[in-house]
Amino acid sequence: MGLFVILAGIAYLIYRHSKNKNAKEPVVVEKKKPVIPAIVTARAKLAEMKDNELWTSAKTKDYYTDLTDIAREYLEGQFEIDAVEMTTDEIMQEVNGLNLNAATKEKLRETLVTADFVKFAKANPTAEQNKQSFVDINSFVEDSYVFFKEEEEKKKEEQQ
Repeated sequence: MGLFVILAGIAYLIYRHSKNKNAKEPVVVEKKKPVIPAIVTARAKLAEMKDNELWTSAKTKDYYTDLTDIAREYLEGQFEIDAVEMTTDEIMQEVNGLNLNAATKEKLRETLVTADFVKFAKANPTAEQNKQSFVDINSFVEDSYVFFKEEEEKKKEEQQ
């Protein structure tokens, strides 16, 4: 019986010691960086491109790279499509699964295809084509975001 009391006392002391040791360690709280919605980032980058009228630049390849990067990053952030690492065909296959209207998908496809020609076949679109590509990506971002918000609303209504 005495041995039992001694063992129980030792166990209690070990418990208290480990509890106090853990309590003394500072609690590290990681500050989470605020997540900027993909639509906000895309709108800001597109506004900057518009302000600088980059479609009039002689650096057509850089223009299309920047323009398609905005679209790819938007798709990744908004719809969780790993578009940054995908080809145009792979992106369009994923976008087709979103059930966007045909006109919205076509705007994206046209610009991605034009960008591919500029980047890989050294095509040289006119300034008007460059501007239209900007308008198309801007419309794609806005139209697909409206679709995204509508889908979220439908999910909320279904859960109620």
